Amino acid sequence: MKKFKIFLLTLLLTVMSFSFQVFAFDNINVLYNGTNLSNTVPVKSENGITYISIGDLCNYFGGISNYNSSTKILTVQYGIDYGVENNFEHDNVIYNFSVGKNEYQERMYTSSNFVNNNVLWLKYAPKLIENKVMLSTADVSNLFSYAISMNYSTNSLVINDGYSWHNTIWNNDTNFKLLMDQTPNVYNTVTHEEYNRILYFDESTGTAYSNNNVSDKVPLYSDDGRIRYTLKSEVEAYKKVGWYETCPLINKTVWLSKNVLPYGDFEPTSAYMLGRNEWRLDTITGFNSWDLKKINENQYKIKEFFFWENHKQVSIDTDTLLTGVDTIVRGYFVASWENPKTYYGISNYEWNRIQSGDYIWVGMSKNAYWLAGHGYPDNINTYNSYYGTMEQFVYEYVRSTEYYYFINGYLSDWQDLRY
Repeated sequence: MKKFKIFLLTLLLTVMSFSFQVFAFDNINVLYNGTNLSNTVPVKSENGITYISIGDLCNYFGGISNYNSSTKILTVQYGIDYGVENNFEHDNVIYNFSVGKNEYQERMYTSSNFVNNNVLWLKYAPKLIENKVMLSTADVSNLFSYAISMNYSTNSLVINDGYSWHNTIWNNDTNFKLLMDQTPNVYNTVTHEEYNRILYFDESTGTAYSNNNVSDKVPLYSDDGRIRYTLKSEVEAYKKVGWYETCPLINKTVWLSKNVLPYGDFEPTSAYMLGRNEWRLDTITGFNSWDLKKINENQYKIKEFFFWENHKQVSIDTDTLLTGVDTIVRGYFVASWENPKTYYGISNYEWNRIQSGDYIWVGMSKNAYWLAGHGYPDNINTYNSYYGTMEQFVYEYVRSTEYYYFINGYLSDWQDLRY
């Protein structure tokens, strides 16, 4: 929910009391809701990515941050006051960010003594720059619902939010402290700071744990999206037959079509979607460790992976990612590990038309038809004629039927019958 994603918001009256100063590092100015911030939040631009000191930002708005140099983990704590159905509530939130790793932990403690633990993934791994833990502005925007942009003419980082929340310091209420003491720090004790551990939280007992005894078993990963918990004494043997200590699909690049993007977050008529090519190369950044399909006592199947696009984390079904076919929307060729132009033998002419948004034209090849975003038909009727092999693709809808005609693999005509 939005209330859990919004980080250390407004406090405009407080912000307005600070005078403008130029930050360290790259001398990038920072503007928050049109107001100049103090010089306590360094910003750094590196390889086209802008990073901001997340601990200093937290401290500035009244939260608490602590960096452990031995574990390279930055812990951020802050409180949120908000109203839900005329009731006032307070949440305490803990983030654990690990330098050099995309994985981070989110722990929430609510006024109703509910505790929620999540292990999630950042688009870019945090960096340690001049003893400051820096997060990319893309991740800060996604995590905390900020609108962040860079004004290069004034060398200013512009941060805006659209919410009227206010933040409080960490809640020191005895009940919350007791709850914290009774709930183990999942990130350190269960994951051992490794990558993509599987976490569970038993709300009835208030206990965080992995699905197996982590003292003698560790998770291994396959390249088809499976996870197995393996005795430590057997790890090396399993690694020789195709199992890995980290998920081999993470950080791999994959070509994805527009069809894999959810309409709710990517309106077809939005400026981003109108400017996006039909196919784009994205990077798999993580997977959903909370929603797994149990295969047996030792193995689980990952149901969905994550990638980032337009500063948004998007999920993709594992079967779709591995096969390239989206069975839910009858999509055909919606994902490809290889460049689809080369893999499916598309000419430069056809590829340029597909990438520019051309959906259909006479003479397009069958592979170009699939890559342009057409779903798989309800029926395919095939027969031989004087002109060669004829194929009729039939799409049946509630009030219409569409027909597409191919001769020797090339589109010759189509019609839409409505009734």
